[in-house]
Amino acid sequence: MGCASAPSRPDVFLFTVDTLRADRTSTYGHTRSTTPFLSELAEGSAVFEQCQAPSSWTVPSLASLHTGQHAWTIGMHDAPSLHVDQRLEQVDHPALPESTTTLAERLSAEGYATHAVVSNRHLVKRFGWAQGFDTYRSVGWAPVDEVDPLVQELAESVRGSTQPSFVWIHLFDPHDPYFAVPGTPWLTEGDHAASPGTPGELVGAEPEAVERALRLYDGEIRDADSWLRRASEVLGVGDDDVVLFASDHGEAFGERGHFGHRRALYQESIRVPCVLRAPSVTARREPAPVGLRDMHQSLLAAAGVDVSGLGRDVRREVAPVPVFSQLVRGSHTSWAVRDGNQKQIRTAAGEQRFDLAADPGERTALAPNAALSSALDALIRSDPPAEGERVLGPKTAELEALGYVDPAPKPSAP
Repeated sequence: MGCASAPSRPDVFLFTVDTLRADRTSTYGHTRSTTPFLSELAEGSAVFEQCQAPSSWTVPSLASLHTGQHAWTIGMHDAPSLHVDQRLEQVDHPALPESTTTLAERLSAEGYATHAVVSNRHLVKRFGWAQGFDTYRSVGWAPVDEVDPLVQELAESVRGSTQPSFVWIHLFDPHDPYFAVPGTPWLTEGDHAASPGTPGELVGAEPEAVERALRLYDGEIRDADSWLRRASEVLGVGDDDVVLFASDHGEAFGERGHFGHRRALYQESIRVPCVLRAPSVTARREPAPVGLRDMHQSLLAAAGVDVSGLGRDVRREVAPVPVFSQLVRGSHTSWAVRDGNQKQIRTAAGEQRFDLAADPGERTALAPNAALSSALDALIRSDPPAEGERVLGPKTAELEALGYVDPAPKPSAP
């Protein structure tokens, strides 16, 4: 373990990988060997077979994981798209409210040194993500090559610290565009020669183009998995440490005509890999649905932090309870509730139910279930969406002050 001087407090490592759908990992049954390191980590760990992301994109999913709250109750459910050529200081964006308490803050209060290296422009400091971290390094939308030197530097601090450490690393790959990674065994010469793939290019494309994108996507998964193996070795991750591996959301590749993410709440977009290892965790393949929100209390409890009442502790076998997801796209809000193998999606067009045991691809919509509808209604009443805090770019703030721009509307619940 990285901090031998404090055996009563294990080091805690949170590894999150962007845009990684569970069924493209060999750990969850994919035929290509995309995640050999994750599969090794899964041995002796709790592998959550049916982990549901709180949304089909980064901000609400990770906000829920880091705070233990439903993202919509703290205003972290909607944000603009951050295009590569946009300056972050020119956009309005929700920020983690200072009133919330994050994983880093809770662990810091327990004497942990807290560090983060993240690669996603939605996760920069000015949007509140650095709360509780002693060091917080953000590299924008960067490949693992740019994350690597920062982790090498961080390893010196972790291995030489007299405190237990909490380390969060978020990798942007395999987010689009999908690049051809050298050394990927299943790529063809044409895969390497062509330009990177993007979801927008796949709409209406021939099946071979979609298959090529999947080969590239799988190659980026394999690359991220390989890098995490090296990072774990450099950081000195040991058997007595607490390790949580998860993704924030999945990716669609033509299901129902969708490509990319942040479009819907079907399983290809919200079923994510999630593996938790710690001495207090019962090693198993857990079939009951869980949510990333459950990992907040479970990770802290595995580190010996008392957070009773903060959420569900899933370190040991759990009974199925309803798990919820939400997606805001402009003025439209979608919700999903899952209880066991029954899943129901609510949009402005109505409600559709799916039996995931018989129909894991959600191809046949069934009549809505009244109990699931009631569970969703009860959730919205008890935890209504809130606007939360916003970070305004200087131009927008000035125009709002002058009355030329209306404040962003609060998304309404259905």
